[in-house]
Amino acid sequence: MTEPARILVVDDDAASRALMEQILAEDGHRVIAVADGAEAIRKLEQDGEFDAVVSDIRMVDVDGLEVLDWVHQHAPETPVLLVTAFGNVDGAVDAIRRGAYDYISKPYDVNAIKLVVDRALRHRRLAAENRRLKREIREKYALQNVIGRSEGMLQVYKTAARVALTDATVLVVGEAPSPRASSRASSSATPAAASPERPARGAASSRKPRAARSFSTRSATSAAASRGSCCACCRRARSGGSASRRRCGSTRGW
Repeated sequence: MTEPARILVVDDDAASRALMEQILAEDGHRVIAVADGAEAIRKLEQDGEFDAVVSDIRMVDVDGLEVLDWVHQHAPETPVLLVTAFGNVDGAVDAIRRGAYDYISKPYDVNAIKLVVDRALRHRRLAAENRRLKREIREKYALQNVIGRSEGMLQVYKTAARVALTDATVLVVGEAPSPRASSRASSSATPAAASPERPARGAASSRKPRAARSFSTRSATSAAASRGSCCACCRRARSGGSASRRRCGSTRGW
């Protein structure tokens, strides 16, 4: 059973009006019943919004569609259920097009009435909750609540204020408190700490850095070439005497 609600019942047929009032009162709702559309509009103006309006379509002077139009203009959050005669499909479709939440057919089906009224009341509560949450979010994240008075932040405020006046779609890019943000930071830092080419500070490593290995290889190659050249020079010096030895400057094997 739904929470008690204030429901306005409008019907110029006394028997139908009393029956509808009884059906809704069984669920604990506070029901106010009036006999025509003009009285219904006066009641709406005097007593403020109702949680729902249940009105017959065909009534003398001011009918249910006129009541619907007034509610749609002055209290658009209030669902209106219009009662139609059995088989009057055209009237029901017209009512939906003009903003009625739903319609109820005569003769009355008690369970169907309670179901559609309950659905209309839940729709109103959800709409009210949605408006409340949006209002709280706007207040919480209003520009005046943002901390920062630097020149850069002032430019951000100006840009946000200009964009807010348009219907443009905006992409906001920046850091976010997401688990993925921390995982990206961890994965980017891990190779530098544990890479075989860059061991952690203070840790022993049995492998030489790549630059050092390349330097050692080039040094060894140059030394070998020098030894080969020197040996050739020395062989010539042995056969050429002391002058050749002075030019060579090597004493290997001497």
